[in-house]
Amino acid sequence: MRRILTLLTALVAFTSLVLGASIRDAVIDKILALKAKEFINAALVTEIVNSRNNFGYSGTFHAAYYDCRSKTYEATFNGWRVEQEDGDKPWQWNRYYYLRTLVVAKLKAQLHQGTALNDTYTQVRTDFVKALLTQPVEFRQNLLKTIKTGIQAFTFVQDKTYRDNFIAFIAIGDNNVMENKLSKMEAMLAKHKQAEEIVAYNETENEPVKVPAFTPLPDIDFAKFALRRQLEGGDVLTKKYLAVLKLAQADIEASLREPVKK
Repeated sequence: MRRILTLLTALVAFTSLVLGASIRDAVIDKILALKAKEFINAALVTEIVNSRNNFGYSGTFHAAYYDCRSKTYEATFNGWRVEQEDGDKPWQWNRYYYLRTLVVAKLKAQLHQGTALNDTYTQVRTDFVKALLTQPVEFRQNLLKTIKTGIQAFTFVQDKTYRDNFIAFIAIGDNNVMENKLSKMEAMLAKHKQAEEIVAYNETENEPVKVPAFTPLPDIDFAKFALRRQLEGGDVLTKKYLAVLKLAQADIEASLREPVKK
């Protein structure tokens, strides 16, 4: 009996391993075979606009990106299920991020080549407007506001002074300069340092980067996205995004002149 149970256990383990590998390979093969101009189609664009789970309420780049991401990953590897149902399992999160990285890398490599970004938007432009016309005016206004912020962001990052100041601004937050200084001061206090020593440390050590007359755009996530694209592909790539954003602006403004269609 024990031998039979052992054999059954081994069989189940082997079957799980084989099936798991097959599922894994199938999903990865699907991602590696993605063709941006085929994948980003009327059905996907309509689903994204209709979902507006987050973006319809907050009108920020992060929320819009989240909705796009959810539908995109759901269409490739059922990412919504992975994210929502299995998020409590560390190994599953690792897999999710792995697959997510593959999707972004695959689509980015295609969309950033030649005129692909513009061509891909152009082919779904009519369907995008049709989907917009089924949505409340408030949703379209929120989307327009975000698109205009994106146009500002991609315009600003072409200026070197702006880029340098923005990078310095980000570095302050990333390095937690102030937090580190406060932690050091707490440590000095624990070691019974004099107040004068703490003042001297604060004035001479780890001074934060000075960012002259710089205020980031209110939608910091969109500003960072634009900066990453500029650092990745310079003005050439930046202008590609800018052109598509301006097309989207014109389409959304046109939709706002039309009533909601049921």
